[in-house]
Amino acid sequence: MASSTLQQTVHVKLNSTNYLLWQSYFSVYLRGHQLYGFVDGTNPCPPRTLPTAEKNAEGIVPENSAYTEWVKQDQLLLSAIFSSITEGVHTQLVGSLTSREAWLCLERSYASPSQARVMQLTHQLQNTTKGTSSVLEYLVKMKSFADSLAAISQHITHCALVLYVLSGLGPEYGPFVTSMTTRPMPVTFDDLQGYLISHELRLAAEAPVVDVPSPNVNISSQQQQQGPQGARNNRSSNNGFRGRDQGYSCFRGHGYYHGRGHDKSGKVAPFTFKRRVNGVDDVTIKILYCGMCHTDLHYLRNDWGITMYPVVPGHEITGVITKVGSNVEGFKVGDRVGVGCLAASCLECEYCKDSQENYCEKLQFTYNGIFWDGSITYGGYSKMLVADKRYVVHVPEGLPLDAAAPLLCAGITVFTPLKDNNLLEGPGKKIGVVGLGGLGHVAVKFGKAFGHHVTVISTSPSKENEAKARLGADHFIVSTNSEQMQAGKKTMDFIIDTVSAEHSLGPILELLKVNGTLSIVGAPDKPLGLPAFPLIFGKRAVKGSIIGGIKETQEMLDLCAKHNITCDVEVVKPDQINEALDRLARNDVRYRFVIDIASKSYKPMSLPAFPLIFGKNYNGVGKRAVKGSIIGGIKEIQEMLYVCAKHNITCDVEKVMAETTPNHTQIVTGWAGHDQSGKVTPFTFKRRENGVDDVTIEILYCGMCHTDLHYLRNDWGITMYPIVPGHEITGVITKVGSNVGGFKVGDRVGVGCLAASCLECEYCKDSQENYCEKLQFTYNGIFWDGSITYGGYSKFLVADKRYVVHVPESLPLDAAAPLLCAGITVFTPLKDNNLLVEGPGKKIGVVGLGGLGHVAVKFGKAFGHHVTVISTSPSKENEAKVRLGADNFIVSTNSKEMQAGTRTLDFIIDTVSAEHSLGPILELLKVNGTLSIVGAPDKPMGLPSFPLIFGKRTVRGSIIGGMKETQEMLDLCAKHNITCDVEVVKPDQINEALNRLARNDVRYRFVIDIAG
Repeated sequence: MASSTLQQTVHVKLNSTNYLLWQSYFSVYLRGHQLYGFVDGTNPCPPRTLPTAEKNAEGIVPENSAYTEWVKQDQLLLSAIFSSITEGVHTQLVGSLTSREAWLCLERSYASPSQARVMQLTHQLQNTTKGTSSVLEYLVKMKSFADSLAAISQHITHCALVLYVLSGLGPEYGPFVTSMTTRPMPVTFDDLQGYLISHELRLAAEAPVVDVPSPNVNISSQQQQQGPQGARNNRSSNNGFRGRDQGYSCFRGHGYYHGRGHDKSGKVAPFTFKRRVNGVDDVTIKILYCGMCHTDLHYLRNDWGITMYPVVPGHEITGVITKVGSNVEGFKVGDRVGVGCLAASCLECEYCKDSQENYCEKLQFTYNGIFWDGSITYGGYSKMLVADKRYVVHVPEGLPLDAAAPLLCAGITVFTPLKDNNLLEGPGKKIGVVGLGGLGHVAVKFGKAFGHHVTVISTSPSKENEAKARLGADHFIVSTNSEQMQAGKKTMDFIIDTVSAEHSLGPILELLKVNGTLSIVGAPDKPLGLPAFPLIFGKRAVKGSIIGGIKETQEMLDLCAKHNITCDVEVVKPDQINEALDRLARNDVRYRFVIDIASKSYKPMSLPAFPLIFGKNYNGVGKRAVKGSIIGGIKEIQEMLYVCAKHNITCDVEKVMAETTPNHTQIVTGWAGHDQSGKVTPFTFKRRENGVDDVTIEILYCGMCHTDLHYLRNDWGITMYPIVPGHEITGVITKVGSNVGGFKVGDRVGVGCLAASCLECEYCKDSQENYCEKLQFTYNGIFWDGSITYGGYSKFLVADKRYVVHVPESLPLDAAAPLLCAGITVFTPLKDNNLLVEGPGKKIGVVGLGGLGHVAVKFGKAFGHHVTVISTSPSKENEAKVRLGADNFIVSTNSKEMQAGTRTLDFIIDTVSAEHSLGPILELLKVNGTLSIVGAPDKPMGLPSFPLIFGKRTVRGSIIGGMKETQEMLDLCAKHNITCDVEVVKPDQINEALNRLARNDVRYRFVIDIAG
């Protein structure tokens, strides 16, 4: 290989700044000539002589021909390296005798992860600015710095590189930078390049306002001069939006914007600005009315830090069409139309194709967005609007344009979750509406229009008459009134929460029935407190929702016309906007302000102007006392029994149970905790004799759950000492009662968390005993006869037949024991979400690889799903993939891996009981994805509203399963050979195991060999 051949192919000479580029070119060349093994060490030098070679006549062993050829080729390659570097680099290679030595020397010199090198490159990345360079030149330079850092194993995350690029742009890119850094979905580097080039072209082509004709002068001639084809040529090919062919022609618009001082006063002033000329796919709308949303106030005051001043708010726009493009069908001049929150989307993704443009990653909003041509979008506080036909809807004749305007935001915001939860199909559900404001009052109207029983939940007692008499609500609960909240527990099928102020979700969740859904449509700035216990113990779901797609918006308007649903509005003139904004900030409106854009004189309001001053203390919901209660102490139990005797109070179920269970006891030995030390000691106690509906079980194995540890240490403050833990029990039957069918002596059986339930409520009758309000647990519970229940850290157990399951022969009793808690805990949400049926695999995530998580992985793989484990521990990756069969592993503290996983999963099960944030996990879900919480952190979890509502995602709780479901789970485990990975310990090792359990030092469950 001659160096001249190399020079003809590799045109880059190595200097002190371009090592990565040179190395890339040179490597390609070497691989193309099958020479890369010389420099990477995979083609080492052969021995100079062969051991089998014989001496020649001169007594010299001849040289190995392979060695001779290798040295020749290597020296040619070394010569080629020398010829491809500049003079200043030559000194680095002094003493290099082979191509590999030279290669490694250059690598050490220019790709060394030394502190100085890293600091140098990082400094360049952080401090390089665009200056007078073109966008393309600037991006290439920044990418080269990042690549150089990557070459020395100092990887720059995707998000960090984008931020470095944005921080180096000049002041003329200020609004652009703000938009890019506050998008609902982070922008990729490739997309950023397209947007920047488009913005650069727009800045270059933008003409001063004074040269732009007014709307009535030469509009048509400009359209003709621009032409569709010319407009297309003005577009960047990498902007991500399709179907647009407008050019940069524009005309003057008039509107109202935030003051030039860029302060947070929230005031508007008259403003003249430019809109594009009506394109072939556009309609021009004369704006007659524009609703005033709280979002407008947030943007005007820059509450969220994302405002691009000057901002023209308004996304509740109604008016009439004055012009249509040549490609427009379905609209004509004079049509009554509306425009809501959406201005553009990609039209190609799965969401756009499914008429869910509101979840498109490239959607742009009606104002404060970046349009496809790089311009800033301006909203409806203006005289006219040019809009793409795809984002325009018809306003039916039966709807007044003023009262219809807020439906394009408030209306569709509450309509969508009601529709998604099948509440617009039939009457008879009990629904709650939290907050009686702009969103809440429309939700009440929808609920009543479709025949539901509607309860308003509010902090303001003064709103009760308004809710009932004027809006037709059936019931009203003051959320700060503990008696009313207590009376409302478990009474509602569905609740829509419209409050955007910070508040607690716990009390609201308690109002839901089991399997009820809480839909969040308000968007508090701070994460909401989401307590795990009311979520998982009620199998409740918390779901986010934000507006709807264009098709759904049209459907909503048509239904509003049919059922005569409008927003209650107070109409104001343009010169009253600032006054209205001040009142809006004080919640002094019933229920929406609407601007009469075309007003020349004051127009009567759609409703009498009796403004209701709403109480601003929304924090009342979070400040009220929410107290849990579980049984009482021994003294209190005795007091209760005396009161019951005095007033002749008995339980209806006692008679049945008393008839079937004799009042005799038997002695049993076990291991109990007596204080908060978390230690157990041998303990002798009484169990009842075997009754007619009972089975007696010789306990062979009992799993050790983290719950045991919590109860032993009284972490939850509810332990009744002495306590015998254990709710993962397997063994064999030694006795059966006379009424027992389906079980016999010698059967292999198991007992999980449940010891008793009422057997009469809707949940018991539906085989969901785990949600019975009167259920009693296997230990630390109060049985029907007043005795304390003791668990499986003992020699035998007497159990009601209804709470006993068969353990299939193929399941080992030790490895099957934890299935009765860990197994059923993850099985139930997988089943509830249709993930245990035959069909194409879904992409599911498992957060945490412990006692629950490892079983969830096994279930997922057994049913053909693509399983991703999400963990804080990089060391668990090999275990997850190699041993358990997971397909992917994400380290949750690695921002690059989390970013790569954004919107990739259909379902996630979160098994972690330690305190953690839900926001990053929610981002991994696709739109409409579900996060199931089965871990139970002691403190409320932070639930950020934006990833919830912008992804229409659901957070659902789940706790174990009923008895029928537990048996089904065990049968499927036998069929698919699913067991828990366990470490078996003897009774005298329990305390040691408890200490290790507290340190998470187990893979993955401890099981006590009771008979060992």
